[in-house]
Amino acid sequence: MSWSGQLAFGEYCAAYRGKTGDNRLHRHAALQIVFAQSGTASITGSDKRVHQGRVLLIRPMAAHKLDAASAVTVLYVEAQSPLAKTLNLRFAASDIVAVEDQSFLAHDFDRPLDAWLKDLGRGDGDAAPVMDARLSQALILLRKTTAPLSIREVAARVGLSESRLRNLAQDQLGFPIATWMVWRKLNRAAQALDARASLAEAAIAGGFSDQAHMTRCMRRMLGITPHTARTAIP
Repeated sequence: MSWSGQLAFGEYCAAYRGKTGDNRLHRHAALQIVFAQSGTASITGSDKRVHQGRVLLIRPMAAHKLDAASAVTVLYVEAQSPLAKTLNLRFAASDIVAVEDQSFLAHDFDRPLDAWLKDLGRGDGDAAPVMDARLSQALILLRKTTAPLSIREVAARVGLSESRLRNLAQDQLGFPIATWMVWRKLNRAAQALDARASLAEAAIAGGFSDQAHMTRCMRRMLGITPHTARTAIP
């Protein structure tokens, strides 16, 4: 079964809706939620245990493989966002969690993806823990800059040493800031693909050194190649 569906992007999240094909065991910096349109979705973890449920939540950096399904919505939420932090507080600490509440996040398969993502972006995140202001500022700089910035340069701009910024990211995001930067690159590249850019153009838009670099990163973190991602766009 091949990937065939629709991509949409919000302020700090992205979503795919449609058929899913085979992918590889992978891990990424986003918190992921899979909604099955009918029946159950199936996720295989690094221990080869199969998790099934109508709604499944996968924590950031948890190794997993989404088994082929006829119709799902996959939501990717940036780990530093208020929504992701609220979800981490709400659910058990397991890497992959079956969510019993069928109205979870008010998802409706008949509703346009972009409208749903826009509503999710309005969440106030009051229940989420407060992030260190300097780390938050660093992530904003990395998100908004159009020129490549090193971690050392960003740390200097927010008044931190490079090692302190790295430690804050590891403590408060749960993974290295370099991993978060790769997620942002993939997000920009995916948006370029959604706008009908070529694979080479998408690599440039994402800030990758070349198309091969983008392909390696996407395969490692999303389990699919840019070519597969592009064919998923109707």
